[in-house]
Amino acid sequence: MTIPTFPCPACHAVLRVRDRSWVGREIDCPECKTRLAVLGLSSQGWDVRLAADLHVKTPTAAMTPAVVLAPLASSRQSLRRGLGWIGDRPIVVAWLSALLVAGVAVTVVVLQSRPTVVAVAPPLAGPQAPKIAPEPDQPVVSEFAEPAAAGRLRHLLSRVTSYVDQTGSYPLATRKTDNRPPQAGFSWLAQLELQQSPRIAAPHPSTEWSDPANDPFVRRQIPDFLNPDVSEVVDGDRRPVTHFVGMTGIGPDAAELPLVDPRAGMFGYDRRVTQDDLVDGAANTWMVAGATRQLGSWAAAGNATLRSLTQEPYVNGPDGLGTGQAESMLILLADGSVKTVSRNMEPGLLRRMAAIGDGLPLDLAVPGEPGDRKRLTHDLQWAIAYAGNPESPPADALTPSRQMIQPVKVFDLQAALAQPLLQFEQAQPVAARELVFLLEELVGAPIRGVDDPDIAPLLDKLLAISLTEVTVGDLLAQVLQEAGVRYEVEAEGLRLKIANPTDSVGKP
Repeated sequence: MTIPTFPCPACHAVLRVRDRSWVGREIDCPECKTRLAVLGLSSQGWDVRLAADLHVKTPTAAMTPAVVLAPLASSRQSLRRGLGWIGDRPIVVAWLSALLVAGVAVTVVVLQSRPTVVAVAPPLAGPQAPKIAPEPDQPVVSEFAEPAAAGRLRHLLSRVTSYVDQTGSYPLATRKTDNRPPQAGFSWLAQLELQQSPRIAAPHPSTEWSDPANDPFVRRQIPDFLNPDVSEVVDGDRRPVTHFVGMTGIGPDAAELPLVDPRAGMFGYDRRVTQDDLVDGAANTWMVAGATRQLGSWAAAGNATLRSLTQEPYVNGPDGLGTGQAESMLILLADGSVKTVSRNMEPGLLRRMAAIGDGLPLDLAVPGEPGDRKRLTHDLQWAIAYAGNPESPPADALTPSRQMIQPVKVFDLQAALAQPLLQFEQAQPVAARELVFLLEELVGAPIRGVDDPDIAPLLDKLLAISLTEVTVGDLLAQVLQEAGVRYEVEAEGLRLKIANPTDSVGKP
């Protein structure tokens, strides 16, 4: 028989125990650690209550009163009359005696033909008092009916981790340009897909994501971007959607905020976030949420792939966040853990998790909201472990601390330039500037000088390029050479320079 699941009465996490042997025991919910009492299992499912709400007294064993069937007087008289009738008729007595002897003989023959069996009847006993089960040696809950979104979030994490390993930073929400709104650009999910699927047809960087020329790239369904518990899989234009969105922070303008703003989250327009910027701690930083409403193409920047906290309740509320559970949802934190967030969770804690550097711990005993104080940086991180006035912290609270900052892998710019590309083709002529923007994403480091007055006109040149088996650096050099520009490697990126007549490949 399949043992049904049941929700935790405290946090609504979906649980399952091994079998009926756990009836009568107490267990701890692995999610919220609340003590639960397993009272029984019926056709309606498990009866599980909060142990604190039960006041169970152990009943004492009691003897069951004996039931004696005493014949009534009228019954005794009837019995005597029946025996007297038999005694007055000797023929009947003779026949009865003969039948009794024959029955005994048959019984003896049958018993002799069978092996001897000794049957011990169980002693009669009254109902026993319920026993108090000892504490189990291992957790009672041996398996979870984990929502399907958890596995997809972990797959998405692996893609983000690969991107960070190669580029040294998390993907941009999109790139803002002067000639189009940021919502018209390609999303951070599109950047992951472009970087990790080099054999696919690349989009045209000078066009908007919705341009029909980009349909071979956009109209593909990506399983890692979908939650099996959400039925809607295409938008109004029949383009595949995503059910996962990057967190931009707090407020409707969160995606536009600069990195130094304490309300800023993991994703934003033209802000590049590194692990060093997660000064609240990666385990305290909300990176990706699920979405069940206001869905759009995975390739589109804007609300389709980005969300901020704007209006309570945040779980299954106006912001459209959720992963298909009625009273909770799953979220992905920057340390890679997938957590269940209850609808009853304090909204202030979710706001603190959505900001990457608000300086507030996940402890509401410490007052404050993201934005009340200046953003922390990894150069000076307050050790906020006090419940006093945040405007007057104790002297030791200003001690620089990097305890919550995870080690950061040193970004290797040369290795990024050496990334191989099987094929790159730009059939339609586009401005060299747009190709530089695309290659900046592949390099994962800023390319400065694009807007320099002497260089900007050169990058207006229209180019069409088709190359196979090249590196990112070779492709960049080829694009720049066509425009009469070269690049130089700096400490944290590349700098464009006007090419010298002797430059042959656009590099110094």
